[in-house]
Amino acid sequence: MATLDQLISPEVLLLDTRTQEEYDECHLPEAVLVPTPLPPLSEKDVDNLRENLWTTILTYSQGIQSKYLWNQPIAVYCKVGKRSSIASKLLNDMIFTNVFNLGGIETKTLADYIKKKNV
Repeated sequence: MATLDQLISPEVLLLDTRTQEEYDECHLPEAVLVPTPLPPLSEKDVDNLRENLWTTILTYSQGIQSKYLWNQPIAVYCKVGKRSSIASKLLNDMIFTNVFNLGGIETKTLADYIKKKNV
């Protein structure tokens, strides 16, 4: 099992699935914003999210050969865990096999990490 220090690192694409306002207030260093709606999601919401995830991954995974892109380490977080779960499941359904759901930034594990690292 990977540690938070290993997952919150330059080698891992870190996705923040909260709103722009939440992201602007506080976010983990190097996190890329991919706003994810709260459930229930319409089919259009899912399609838009899938497209946003693809675009983000292709943009921020430059230098990785496309045949290895499916194995790009990706860590996902949100506020309490719902949106990160949605995005993580969708990424797994797409083709990505190295996805880590960090849960919510307000959960004890991430909150303690942020406090310890002073981020």
